[in-house]
Order: sequence, then C-alpha cells, then structure tokens
Amino acid sequence: MALEKFRKEPFKNMYIGFGLDILTILVISVVVVLIYGGLIIFKYIFSDFYFNFRGLILDSLVIISLVVILLLTLSPIHGFQLQPVHISMNLVPFNNIMEMFAFSTSETVLRMVGGNILLFIPLTFFMTLRFMGILSPLKIIFVAIMLSVFIEFLQLFHPLRQTNVDDVILNTFGAILGVLAALIVGRIIGIRGGYRS
Repeated sequence: MALEKFRKEPFKNMYIGFGLDILTILVISVVVVLIYGGLIIFKYIFSDFYFNFRGLILDSLVIISLVVILLLTLSPIHGFQLQPVHISMNLVPFNNIMEMFAFSTSETVLRMVGGNILLFIPLTFFMTLRFMGILSPLKIIFVAIMLSVFIEFLQLFHPLRQTNVDDVILNTFGAILGVLAALIVGRIIGIRGGYRS
C-alpha cells in the first residue's frame, strides 16, 4: 500500500527525477558521519594519526562528498524494499553506455555518462590528499570501486533505481581521475607520499 502511494504521488521536491526530503538527507548524513567519523577516531586512537586543521578540513570534504554520492544514488530512502525488485538491471559491461551514445541525445549522454564520472572525482581527490602517505592511490581507488559496487547492490532493492555495471565502470574512471588530480596538486603544494599500506 505504501509502495503504491510512493509510486503514484508526485514528489514535492524533485532532484534529478527523484524525491529528496529532509529525512533522506538526515539519515544518509548521520550514517556517513558515524561510519567515517568512527574510522577516523579509531585511526587517531590506535595509530600515529594526529589532529591538524588541514586533516579536519579534508575529513569534512570527504564526508560531504560521500553524502552527496549517496544522496544522488540512493534517494529517496523510503522507496527501498526488503527483497530485490529487479525492475531494471544491466550486468553487461558497456551495454548501456553504447546504447546511450547510439540512441540518446548529447545532453542525456553528458548527464548520465559525465555525471557518473564526475560523481566520484571529489571523493577520491580529497581522500588522496587526506591519506597521502598512509593509503596508496590504488587502495583509495579500490575503496571507491567497493563503494560503487555497494551502491549498485543497494539499488537492487530500490524500485526507482537501476543496478548497472556501467555505473561502476564510469565511477571507477572518475575515481582514477580524482586520484591523479590529487597527486598533481599534492606535488605542487608539497604533500609527499611514502605509503605505508
């Protein structure tokens, strides 16, 4: 009953074709802050992490990037089901990308392909600057890939979302671009590597 109401009623606040409400923003923000904040606190307690203003700013930017990614890919959260809905799924690499280039307008291609690439650039850019010398670029890219795969898995349970392997491919490309940009900026401003893990 609730699902039928959810499908039929127009959303009051439209965002990229999906509803975005205060509940969604609050839940996703709290989850991100608790998980990421917990990991950072763990690092401060059990490793040689130390507090500094640059780290605080970069942690905040990583959190904001994560919240934006989850809001754009999982909202509205009240649409989730207890079992996979299988309304739309693509597990064939590059299938949807090639179809978009063949049949969609350039605006759609730019929004869907470009948007999925841009989505992960800020996250890995700020993560690379934050954890330079602590995590290698490959590990940061791996974290981004796992996040993208996790999001696509969650979208299996959302009637308004599509689980799409092409999104993972595009997100990965964006993650790589973010890391490369951060390495260039890090070299310019004098942040060096020497990765421990």
